[in-house]
Amino acid sequence: MSLMISTESPPLATDADGVIRVAGTRVSLDSVLFAFLDGSTPEEIAQQYPTLNLADVYAAVAYYLNHRDEVGAYLRDRQIQRDQIRQEVERELIRESLEIGCLRVAEPANHRDSFPSACRRRRLRVSCAAGDRTAYHPFQVRLCL
Repeated sequence: MSLMISTESPPLATDADGVIRVAGTRVSLDSVLFAFLDGSTPEEIAQQYPTLNLADVYAAVAYYLNHRDEVGAYLRDRQIQRDQIRQEVERELIRESLEIGCLRVAEPANHRDSFPSACRRRRLRVSCAAGDRTAYHPFQVRLCL
């Protein structure tokens, strides 16, 4: 019996939004690689995402290891996209809350209270007359939800 050695393409596909996903799943390459880079083994990643099989996790990690520069650039671009989306959502949430009168901005809080000195984010202390729920990132915000 002879073993046929063949080259297989990585089980990755780009969706309509330009996000690379493990083929046949909704799990992004970002998710797999962040878990791997955070110290998870491929076996742990496969357990964490039941739609992934172990061979696909290994293939995604192998693709990253063989193409670090390209994948690193992709991950940096995705991080920029995530940051932009998060900022847009936060601005919209605050704008809508101000429009309906649910959010009242008080004095700016001292940014050194709970953020490291290197952090440049500006914290705002806000309050609401009705019941509230507190969110902390990137502003300290109290919202009526």
